[in-house]
Amino acid sequence: MKGILIILVLLAAGGFFLVKYGGIGSFDPAEEGRQAKAAIKTGMTWKQVIDDIGDPGNFSLIVRKVEEINGEKFEMLQATAMNKFKKERFIKRFDEGAYEWGFLFLYRFSPTVAFQVEFGGDGLVSEVMDSRTIGDVWDAAGGGPGS
Repeated sequence: MKGILIILVLLAAGGFFLVKYGGIGSFDPAEEGRQAKAAIKTGMTWKQVIDDIGDPGNFSLIVRKVEEINGEKFEMLQATAMNKFKKERFIKRFDEGAYEWGFLFLYRFSPTVAFQVEFGGDGLVSEVMDSRTIGDVWDAAGGGPGS
C-alpha cells in the first residue's frame, strides 16, 4: 500500500513538472493550425506539405464528371468523399498516375481550425481553404455550450 502511494506521488509530481516546464500547459492546437496553414504556399509539392506539417487526417480524390444538360455537355471537377489518409497507399497511387485531376488533404487542428489543401494532378498546391468546423456550426446556431 505504501508503495502505491509513493508511485502516485511521483506520477503527480512528474505530471506537474511536465505541465509547468515541459510546454504541455502552453500547447494551443488552434494556434498550431493557423501557423501550419500560413506555412503552405501555392506551388509546394505534396511531399513538402507533409514534411512541414505532417500527414493529413483525411484525403479526397478530385474526379472529372461530364454531364449533359439540355443537350449541352458540361465538364465539372468534384471531390469524392473524404477517406482516411494512408501514406503508403497514397504514394503508390500517385506514382501510378491515379490522381490525374488532383486531390485534397484535410487537416483538423482544433474544433475551430481546419483547412483543406487542394493539389493539381501534378501534386502541387493550387489552393488552401478553410473547412467548416464544429465552431462554425455553434456560431451559426447562436453560440455553443457555456455561451
